[in-house]
Amino acid sequence: PQPVLLVGLTPQAEIEAVASDLRERFIAFAVVALMAVAILAYGLGRTIVRSLKELAEAAGSVARGHFERRVPARGRDEFGRLGRAFNDMAAQLELRLEELAAERGRVRDAIARFGEALAATHDPYALLPVIVGSTVEATGAAGGRLVVDEQEIARAGDPDAGGKPLAIPLGSDGNEAAVLYLSPEG
Repeated sequence: PQPVLLVGLTPQAEIEAVASDLRERFIAFAVVALMAVAILAYGLGRTIVRSLKELAEAAGSVARGHFERRVPARGRDEFGRLGRAFNDMAAQLELRLEELAAERGRVRDAIARFGEALAATHDPYALLPVIVGSTVEATGAAGGRLVVDEQEIARAGDPDAGGKPLAIPLGSDGNEAAVLYLSPEG
């Protein structure tokens, strides 16, 4: 028995037409895919550039002393984390600036009290408000008052604010007629 051999013949022109059609489809698909990738890359690039521009503008504002400036912190990606870190930094700088301003005010007040003390050295009773004020500031009390023979001689801050005042007798003989009352904060 002889093996049977089946042969299918297709004209060369038909094969070339199918191959050409497949090639054209592949090229069209590649062009569409490249356009989609280009549009996506353009959109992502614009988003990145916009985020960087917002961050750069906010950094410039902070550099000029405008610590209240914040950037939008969208998403959980690197830009979102960078935005949140920037906002935290700006908030800390703003807080430190407020603390510095408050400290500057306290120093200014202390220098003024020192000047008053120097100007009033000929009258020791004029020093008492300076001493009470310095004691209130040093202890962080809400206020204080100096009472001598049940008469208020000097006060500083708000001695009526806060809790029960701490009474500090002044003198060394055991029969103190002078008492310094310091009212705690809150």
